[in-house]
Amino acid sequence: MTGAMVPSSGSYYGYRGEIFPLVTFAKEWVGLPLVGDAERFPDAIEVHAGPGEAWVKIPRSALDGAYRRRVQGRWNGVLIDVGSVVRGGPDRGRVSVSYAGADPAEAIAAGLMGDQYNGWSAAVDAAEIEVVSDEMVARPVVER
Repeated sequence: MTGAMVPSSGSYYGYRGEIFPLVTFAKEWVGLPLVGDAERFPDAIEVHAGPGEAWVKIPRSALDGAYRRRVQGRWNGVLIDVGSVVRGGPDRGRVSVSYAGADPAEAIAAGLMGDQYNGWSAAVDAAEIEVVSDEMVARPVVER
């Protein structure tokens, strides 16, 4: 399993019948990853195709829906929250995870780094994660 295949927790938006992960946002628009041609995004205000990930700026009024996704899994025997794929640095391509339990000794034994104040986390290979739950909850498109 690659990092791109592991579902990620975070904000997602529906646009023209498809659901995309959030790249960036502002009050009036959201940034969605540019998948395929820019023509797939006729409502786009701008297309950003510079260094790094290409994305499009879509007005909130053109969105079909907004969602919050929470993915949990098991890694080294402990319950974890699955974050996103690391996009740069030495951990590029790995998946960020954080401890979802309450026992610091368990987090340390599993190999997570951190402390009881800031939490326990790691960047791990996607193949090592067993997804146990994947929940997508609808929320308002326009935040009030």
